[in-house]
Amino acid sequence: MPLKENSPDPMNDVLTAAGFRAAGAAHRLGVFETLREGPLTVAETAQRLRSDERGIHLLLDTLEVFGYVTRDDGRYANSQMSAEWLLPGESGSFGPAFDFWSTIVFQLWADLERSIGEGHPPLDFYQWLEQHPDTRNNFQTVMRTIARTVAPEVVATVELTSPAGRLIDIGGSHAEYSLAFCERYPELTATVFDLAGALQTAPGDLPPRITLQPGNFLTDDLGTGYDTALLMSVVHGHLPDVNITLLRKVAAALNPGGQLLILEQLADPASTEAPNAFNRIFSLNLFHLQGGQTYPYEEIARWLTAAGFTNPQRFDLKESPGDSVIVARKG
Repeated sequence: MPLKENSPDPMNDVLTAAGFRAAGAAHRLGVFETLREGPLTVAETAQRLRSDERGIHLLLDTLEVFGYVTRDDGRYANSQMSAEWLLPGESGSFGPAFDFWSTIVFQLWADLERSIGEGHPPLDFYQWLEQHPDTRNNFQTVMRTIARTVAPEVVATVELTSPAGRLIDIGGSHAEYSLAFCERYPELTATVFDLAGALQTAPGDLPPRITLQPGNFLTDDLGTGYDTALLMSVVHGHLPDVNITLLRKVAAALNPGGQLLILEQLADPASTEAPNAFNRIFSLNLFHLQGGQTYPYEEIARWLTAAGFTNPQRFDLKESPGDSVIVARKG
C-alpha cells in the first residue's frame, strides 16, 4: 500500500509486513473461501466463519486497504487478485505458498537474531517439518508447483546422453523432474531418493519405470550404475564442504561419463530487482533454517571440479528468472 511521498521507507515495510500477517490470518480463517460465492456483510461473514463480528469487521477493513477484498454498499467481496491467487483448489493457487511463508516469517524467523549471532540454525528444518505435517504439505506443494513450472524448460534445455539409461533424482520428493524426463525419454528408468516423509508427496500412480527409495542422501548409500543424476534445489541447503562431499558421493554413483544436472537459484545478480530481492531473502532464510545459502555459479563449478566432474555448463532459465541448470560430466 503506497504511503505519502514524504513517509519514511521503513514505515512502508512495517505496514507491508502487517498487511501480510493480516492476509495470512484471513487465509487460514477461511475468509477468501467464504467470500468465494459473492459479497457478504460483516455479520454474514462472521457467522459463517463462527468468529467474532467486531474482529472480522476490523480484519476485512484491513484487507480492503491492502487490496485483498473490495467493499460495496456494506458488503465485502474478494478482489480480483484474491480470487485469482488465493482460493483453495484453484489452478495455480498461491495459497500454500502464502501459508508456508507466513509460517516461516512469523514463526520460524522469531529467533533469526540467534542464528545470525551463533552462525548456525537453531533447529533441524526437515525434522521440524516432519513434526508439522500441515506446513510440510504446504512446503511440498510449493516445491511441486515450482517443479511443474520449471521441469518442461529443463527437459527441453538439457539433452540426456543416455536416454535409455538409469536416472537418480536425489532429494526429488514429488518426483516431478523424474516424471518429466521419463515422459521425454520412454526407455529411461528413474529412482527418486529422499526422506520417507518427503516421498509421501509423490503421486500414487507413478509409472513402473519410476521407483521411490527412502533414505538420507547425506548419510545413506546411493547405489551405483546410474547414467544421470539430478540435484534439483538441493545444494543451497548445505555448506560448501558438505556439498563437495555430496558431489563426490554422486560421482561414485554414476557410470564413467555420467551426467549431473544441478538446478539452483544462483547468487549471481539478476537483471531485474524482483529476482534479486527474492534471492537475498531466500539466502537469508536458508542460512537461518538449514545453514546454507544461495551460491554463485563459479563456486559451484569449483565444487564440481573438486568432486571429479568436468566441463560444467550453465543454462539460465527464462520461465523462472534467477534459476539456472548446471550440467557436468563425471571425468
